[in-house]
Amino acid sequence: MKALSVLQPWAHLIVVGAKRFETRSWKTDFRGPLLIHAGKSFSPAAQSLCQDEPFKNKLNIQNADQLTLGAIIGIAILEDCIPTDSGRCEEWQQERHFGDFHLGRYAWKLKYPTPLAVSIPLRGTLGVFDVQDDIVNALPENQRLIQGVLLKQQSR
Repeated sequence: MKALSVLQPWAHLIVVGAKRFETRSWKTDFRGPLLIHAGKSFSPAAQSLCQDEPFKNKLNIQNADQLTLGAIIGIAILEDCIPTDSGRCEEWQQERHFGDFHLGRYAWKLKYPTPLAVSIPLRGTLGVFDVQDDIVNALPENQRLIQGVLLKQQSR
């Protein structure tokens, strides 16, 4: 299965459904299920964002220490990769504060975000990367959640 490393608190915002677009400086042709990996780095500036609105309300945590680092924390379906200069900015207007939507970038449209029941410690990497199925399916409680997301994708 494919995965993408995202720094906290943005990774958490994705899996709880508050961030429907992940912005990147590069595009991808990949579409489909994408594991969300929370990177190991968590800068003081990013930690401080967790106490500011709208982050605080959407994260629904008491403090930044509660966010998981260095692990797969959820799954979503990557539905589209939209150039930010496409004129479709109304789609991401509500979450401008959660991404960098400057011209020349790409908004990765995510659907069916689902947090895993148990995070899976894993070293991330740059770009979209592969995770072995046996790692993903090792825990039955995660396997059920992932299968639910895949069924939603197939039924659309």
